[in-house]
Amino acid sequence: MEDLSVPINEDRAGEFLDTITDPVVRNLVGMAFANVRLELGTGNLPDAPFDVNYFVRLVHMTLKRTDVVRAILDGQSIAAATGWDI
Repeated sequence: MEDLSVPINEDRAGEFLDTITDPVVRNLVGMAFANVRLELGTGNLPDAPFDVNYFVRLVHMTLKRTDVVRAILDGQSIAAATGWDI
């Protein structure tokens, strides 16, 4: 039986990480990527296939908005910092 809990696209995630030009954002996204790899290395696998590249891209999409990240770190709510009504 095929193991469906394996990570996929890990190499593509590393390649994408190398394309991020802002060094602070690259380091933050890299930290999230490294944490995923450490967890997977401990055998703590997800219950379903995990697309690491998709995860890294979503983390990048979030953290590249440095103004929003700063506002949230300063105590603003997500709604106030982003203007999102969710």
